[in-house]
Amino acid sequence: FRMGKKRSAASRVSRNKKAYWRKGTDVKDVEEGMSKAAFDKQDGQAAVSMRTDDELFVVDREAREPDPRENLTQKKKGMLDRILKRVDEPIPEPKAGKKPTIPKATKNMFKRKEPKKIEAAKVDIWATDLEAKVDLNDPDGARHYKETLKLTRAKQPRSVTDKVSVLRAIAIPDAGASYNPDLDEYSEFVNRLVEDEKRVIKKDEKYERRRALPKGMKMCTAAEHRREMMEGLGVLEGKKKEEEDEEEPATSAEEEAEAMEVVEESGKKSKKGGEKKLENEKALPKTKKQRRKEGEKEMADRKKTKEQRVKELEQSVFKVKKFARELREEEAEQEAALKIRREHRAIAKATRRKRHGKGTFEDNMEEFLLAEELPSSMRQINPQGCIVAERFKSYQKRNMIPVPLEEKMWKKKGKLRYKIKEERNTKEIKLGTKLRA
Repeated sequence: FRMGKKRSAASRVSRNKKAYWRKGTDVKDVEEGMSKAAFDKQDGQAAVSMRTDDELFVVDREAREPDPRENLTQKKKGMLDRILKRVDEPIPEPKAGKKPTIPKATKNMFKRKEPKKIEAAKVDIWATDLEAKVDLNDPDGARHYKETLKLTRAKQPRSVTDKVSVLRAIAIPDAGASYNPDLDEYSEFVNRLVEDEKRVIKKDEKYERRRALPKGMKMCTAAEHRREMMEGLGVLEGKKKEEEDEEEPATSAEEEAEAMEVVEESGKKSKKGGEKKLENEKALPKTKKQRRKEGEKEMADRKKTKEQRVKELEQSVFKVKKFARELREEEAEQEAALKIRREHRAIAKATRRKRHGKGTFEDNMEEFLLAEELPSSMRQINPQGCIVAERFKSYQKRNMIPVPLEEKMWKKKGKLRYKIKEERNTKEIKLGTKLRA
């Protein structure tokens, strides 16, 4: 038995075959040699290996000074060129003995130059075509054409087009306010007016009650005020002593009996209070055993509640679907309520009266007729109310004009105030003159 390496397929090839020729050769060396030979012969000259050193190299025997601007940027090179150019320019020598000349003023020196007259172009308006050469179907072209000829309207703010209030300019009267109304409509209309009047009366009564004094009090008279001011000055003390001496207190038997009953009741109350006091004194403090038992009971209760809370949390895992359903229902309710609230807010914003001016707005009183005033025909009806006042109130209600203060609007101006002042000249005052104060 003999150990040895296994022979490869290339080593088993016979030496007389073509496959053995390539064994041990490197193709890369052959390719590099061929490319080098082709590069040497491409210029039509001899190979590089066959040339001499003088043919291949040139020796520069002249000394070359380094350029200082070699490593500069283009911007710095330009700055350096401008500085050198300014230095190389010759400085002009001043001319001696020559004074500066001032130009003499002429007649037309300050005369204003008239602008050149431009002759108007002669255009035959009947022969020329004055139609627009812009395609008005194009939006940009139409806009430019209208802006050039100033046909477009100026841009208005939104407040011009927006309505301040959605209320009607002229309110439609109630059916019960007709000259020949139906009985039910008339009664409903009158009842509504009566309720409004009751509300106004109730408001006035509330205001009067606030102004009124509390029960048992009265307004102070001038004599009482004077008496109060004189208290403590010793003026009224003498009068009081005289009145007390004149009036002797007379006690009857009934008053003495009442006093005795009051004394007996106070004695009974004091006895009851003493008994209660004795009962409280008998109460003893708690022992250590009682305090320990109370503490243990409190700890047990706390532990029990904690365990119960943990158990409820563990059991709540099985109620996830229920909780999710409840949350969805709650969110749906909140969204519905929010939608309704937004609608109410929008309606209120469009219909409410805003505060314009410092005055308080009072709505126009609706005109009505009593049952005996209702006419049988339209010819017998009399005009009710004032149309100007109704229009004015309508403008205020629709936020178109402010509500002014009536007090300031009708307030009369005060009288003209003047002051007499006497002025004296100091030159008029001389020795011996007397001045009046």
